[in-house]
Amino acid sequence: KAYSGAGTSVTGGTRTWNFQWTAPAGGSGSVTFYYSGNFTGSPSGPAGDVIASGSTSFNEQSVGITEAQVAQLAVYPNPVVDEIHVAARDVDEEIMISMFDVQGRKVLEERFDGGDIKIDVKSRSLNSGIYFMQIEVDGKTNVRKLLIN
Repeated sequence: KAYSGAGTSVTGGTRTWNFQWTAPAGGSGSVTFYYSGNFTGSPSGPAGDVIASGSTSFNEQSVGITEAQVAQLAVYPNPVVDEIHVAARDVDEEIMISMFDVQGRKVLEERFDGGDIKIDVKSRSLNSGIYFMQIEVDGKTNVRKLLIN
């Protein structure tokens, strides 16, 4: 988008310009901004003017998963009979699952690569009772209360 004007004064004799733009759809790759400016030395003619131009590029970056998305991961069934399922097929980040008993002792800690996760409670020696499952993805955590029958 073309922009003209004097900009806003900033400390040190510099100027800033603000503009709005619409980012391309995710997966489009890097974005390059092109700029040029005319720094005038005299209001009555071109004496002392300096033309500057260039470009700068930004690589597309994933914003990762949000806390709300971690909280919305489906954990089922509850009560648990044989397996705990965590529906995380849309999660690309590593998932850390920790389980604690009602005394606060960590009874399970395992990393998963995402996708649909199944945890066999019998093979992990999780006895009947109440547990708290902590799901951590990209530094965001959510805790679920589970009953294992």
